[in-house]
Amino acid sequence: MSRTQRRLAQKPWITQDLYKVIKTKNKLPRALIHCKFGNEQEHKRYKKIRNKVNHQLEISKRKYY
Repeated sequence: MSRTQRRLAQKPWITQDLYKVIKTKNKLPRALIHCKFGNEQEHKRYKKIRNKVNHQLEISKRKYY
């Protein structure tokens, strides 16, 4: 079992779809660094996705418990 699989097993409220969205969110700061933080659209996109992921995590966690 990989480290990621063990970590996900400890958090059963994280579904595969939610995990994919989290991975996408985690890749966005790299895009911001390559833009040298000059691109406001990328920053707004990151904030929008970050808030969406946090909201989905909160809902998923509530449903689980």
